Order: sequence, then C-alpha cells, then structure tokens
Amino acid sequence: MRQRADRPAAEPEIIPPRRDGTGSADGKPRIWISVRTDRAGSWSSVASPGPFAAILVLLVVGMLAAVTLLIVLGTVLLWIPVLGLLFALLFLLTNFRGSFKQFRR
Repeated sequence: MRQRADRPAAEPEIIPPRRDGTGSADGKPRIWISVRTDRAGSWSSVASPGPFAAILVLLVVGMLAAVTLLIVLGTVLLWIPVLGLLFALLFLLTNFRGSFKQFRR
C-alpha cells in the first residue's frame, strides 16, 4: 500500500515549558521539540541567552558602529581639502574677474 500524500512522514511534537518553571537543571523553563520518525527521534532545546551572549552581541554591535563611524568620518575628512580648494578657486576667480576683461580687447 502507498502512504497518503496529505499525511507527513514525521509529525513534530512541540511541548511548551511548564508554568511553574520546573523541568530543567537550573530551574529555567525550556521548550522541547520532538520529531518521531521510523528510525529514531531527535530533540532540540531553546533557551534565553545568558550574560555572555548579551555581552558578545553588544561588542559586535559596538564594533560595527565604530567601523561605520570611521568610514563616515574618513569620507568627510577626505572632502574637506577638496571643498577648500574649490572655494579658494571660486574666490580667486570672482576677485580677478575684472582683470581678465582688459585682456579681451
């Protein structure tokens, strides 16, 4: 006989944590997921991140912010001399505009 197509081969069983917080060694609630197949089962445990994970995430975010700030500041500092030369050139051209008119004739 063939198995029906609408029925999955393995059905996951999700057991929510207990309300009283018991059921783990450290007293924190856990979520346990079980998938039964014909051969064997597998399980996975999901827990809230600890202080080490939070510190690691904050360090990575801080490093990304520092790199972004360095790139932005580098770009701004690169354009300062370019804009200074442009303004100096415009200043010189506007002051010597009358001097160039006498060479036209």
